[in-house]
Amino acid sequence: MYSCSGFPKILKQKLSIKWFLLLSFYLLGSTQAMAWWNNEWAYRKPLVLDTSNIKNTGELDSVPVLIRLHEGVFNFKDAQASGTDLRFISADDKTPLKFHIEKYDAASNLGFVWVNVPKLKLNNKTSIWMYYGNAKAPKGDTPSATYDGNQSLVYHFNEIATPVSDTTSYANNSTSTVETDSGIIGNSAKFTGTNVVIVPASASLALTPESKLTWSVWIKPTTAGSTAVLYSRRENDQAFVVGLNQGAPYLQVSNSAGANQTTTAVSPLAGTDWHQISVSATENKINLLVDGQIVASLATTLPTLSGVAVLGADMVVGASAEEISANPQNAFIGSLDELSISKQAHSSDFIQAQVLNQNIGNSLVAYGEDEQTSTWQTGFMGIILGALTIDGWIVIVICSIMAIMSWIVMWRKAVLIKRILKANEAFQNLYHDVNGDFAVLESVATGQSTAIQLSEQSKALVKKSPLYHLFHLGEKELEKRVESENFKNNEQLSPQSIEAIRAKLEAQLTKENLGLNRHLVLLTIAISGGPFLGLLGTVMGVMITFAAIASSGDVNINAIAPGVAGALAATVAGLLVAIPALFGYNFLITRIKDATSQMYSFLSVIVTRMAENYANPSKLLPRNERE
Repeated sequence: MYSCSGFPKILKQKLSIKWFLLLSFYLLGSTQAMAWWNNEWAYRKPLVLDTSNIKNTGELDSVPVLIRLHEGVFNFKDAQASGTDLRFISADDKTPLKFHIEKYDAASNLGFVWVNVPKLKLNNKTSIWMYYGNAKAPKGDTPSATYDGNQSLVYHFNEIATPVSDTTSYANNSTSTVETDSGIIGNSAKFTGTNVVIVPASASLALTPESKLTWSVWIKPTTAGSTAVLYSRRENDQAFVVGLNQGAPYLQVSNSAGANQTTTAVSPLAGTDWHQISVSATENKINLLVDGQIVASLATTLPTLSGVAVLGADMVVGASAEEISANPQNAFIGSLDELSISKQAHSSDFIQAQVLNQNIGNSLVAYGEDEQTSTWQTGFMGIILGALTIDGWIVIVICSIMAIMSWIVMWRKAVLIKRILKANEAFQNLYHDVNGDFAVLESVATGQSTAIQLSEQSKALVKKSPLYHLFHLGEKELEKRVESENFKNNEQLSPQSIEAIRAKLEAQLTKENLGLNRHLVLLTIAISGGPFLGLLGTVMGVMITFAAIASSGDVNINAIAPGVAGALAATVAGLLVAIPALFGYNFLITRIKDATSQMYSFLSVIVTRMAENYANPSKLLPRNERE
């Protein structure tokens, strides 16, 4: 028996040649596209959030992470001038993340973007993607959605000559306008000792003894060792005050139980650099933190407060907002930035991650190398295709036509040869089942015998076999001679008759071979002609490129490189035609040789069988006398 042993077993059982080729081209051509969130965006950058400096393990939920953009980490020319095409995607490269742009200035190459990271791993690394480079992208940021529902106030102080606004969904906007200065994150509020910011009264900012709180602000005093109030809320005999005492941060809490407690950091702030002052309060403990580290604690509850608060000075009980603004008490002189108030008591790990992220060094975020998608319009492919000259396009079109023709030939020939080998195998099985009896074999193949029953599908398959074509022709030629008067007189076939039958069979075999080899010449043309056509296109493209450079007088690598790259695309096109055609041609020739060898072997078998039995006419009855 013969089998299709040349095919890989897995392809023989599960995949046709057609689907194998389609799958191969798909995997080769679209590997990157499968991993790209949206092909309408031309660029992406990996961002790694590294919390290895935080000793504890676990996860932080819903962390607003600051992404600082500058010319050292981001090419502003590749994005929209307003930054509206910025998008942030989670590590799975599928889930968009909420974000908002605090500042984006393409002219000065500076941007500050806040991204809500749902899960931030501690003492570990968390990855996200930043996508950009889509001229048609609409505005995608949603400021209020960047923060969770517990965040009740965020002042970025990015306003110029307008009242300070709240970024959260609670819209706790101030009516105060402040002078801005360079801050740790974009702009900051500048306090001169004569101005304050009034934080409005609202239900979202109200405090009770059962409340939880995280309060934080970045400060930069003008003078080291100063004494001032940073933030104060006072109602009746209750108060919540954060300030500096000779440069050392302190927290004062007066609650309904009559307790008036104050705690002060052991050490004053060093110099006049930026520092973050934070307060984290649970139901029975309030921590004071400096730069993410707990420096003092109070074993008490929060006071009951529902009125306005003052940023930059102390609050006088009973005084109106206008009176407080006109006559600040214990006023702070310096800059304040990024005031944040949450109704949740964040852990020191959460606050420390914020400090790592928001300080000038931004040690939390590591910026990876930009990646560029290669489509017909963007990336390196877009540059190459844009630099192609008309002659290069002509060559590529011709090569494309040759490639399509060669792929069609390879597919059709592979399917044909597979079917022929399968049919040959079916015929040879039948031949062995009837023990080489010509009369029974012909009767079974035509459905006239009751000894062996074949299904219609099996009969159709057997009749497609070239071996059956040889047998059927040989049987017909033998029948003519058996019915002749010469055979009846001599009761045998002459050697000349045997050779005549062999000649007829060899002619049929040649015809079968011609059918198997038909159109393979197209593959040989693709193999030999593709590279030469590509080389012709490359040479002409290089000639045109250098001629254009010579006429313009602009000789530099940026002027030469695109034209040469476009010219080389023609050679690539030629090779893409020739290489698959070469592999396909060698594979098909091997399979055709297998089928031809089967036909030559079977031809010798049936001719020898005829010569062996020519003197026994009882086995060679005329067709009309067979059962």
